Amino acid sequence: MVARILLAVVSCAAFGLAQGPVCVSISPNPVILGQSSITVTVTDSTGAGYQHWTNCVARSIHQDYPNGAPPPMPLGLCGPWTTVGPYGTATKTFPFISGLQVGHYYVKVVTRPAGGGIETTTWTPFDIRVAGDPTLTSQTNLQVGQTWTVDLTAPAFPGTPYIVAASYSTNVGFGLPGGEYVSLDMNNALFDLTWPVASGVFFSNFFSVTDATGTATGISAYVPNIPSLAYLPVHLQCGLLAAAGGVPLTNVLSTCISP
Repeated sequence: MVARILLAVVSCAAFGLAQGPVCVSISPNPVILGQSSITVTVTDSTGAGYQHWTNCVARSIHQDYPNGAPPPMPLGLCGPWTTVGPYGTATKTFPFISGLQVGHYYVKVVTRPAGGGIETTTWTPFDIRVAGDPTLTSQTNLQVGQTWTVDLTAPAFPGTPYIVAASYSTNVGFGLPGGEYVSLDMNNALFDLTWPVASGVFFSNFFSVTDATGTATGISAYVPNIPSLAYLPVHLQCGLLAAAGGVPLTNVLSTCISP
């Protein structure tokens, strides 16, 4: 019991150290090829508010990697800096997603402190896919003091081992030997708690095998009942250890811890 309490304290301290200025979520994600738009929601995670360019809280979309090539799509005009209050949100809708092809994309979010100052760029991924591609889907809300439950559906991969990992950010990512690109950042404590072996104190079924339909349920993460964890970002991604080789990746679930 003492060890569990100490691990919880360490984890919560790591949340604080990893805290960025905002938490970004994208809906829908994944986007099924042909859907017309995505909405990017940017939530203050500091309690002090932030500023963004009017109509451009999310400034652009980029292909494959953070700061990758921008796809050929029109972007709206940006206005002067505007302020979002403590724990407040701002949204940006990109209405031309239907013109993009299947692939991995990043949204670029640029903010600065509410009183002005140095700009911070936050990169958050989304995927455009076809029905049946490996997908992670939230079944419950990520909330302080609650257990977050996620399902994996991968109909083309029945009876296949999978591994799930999490991070506080997706600003860098890393490549795998087979050429796949994982969006999660390795240089933070949450990734260390889930990779290569997830802590049994907070996480369940982060390493297992899909059933005969290519489904895995009961993938879960427990958030300690500590109010200061609210509004912090969490990103989750899964890789399947395919028998034919390679590591097919799911979409990245990007969400904010609710109070």
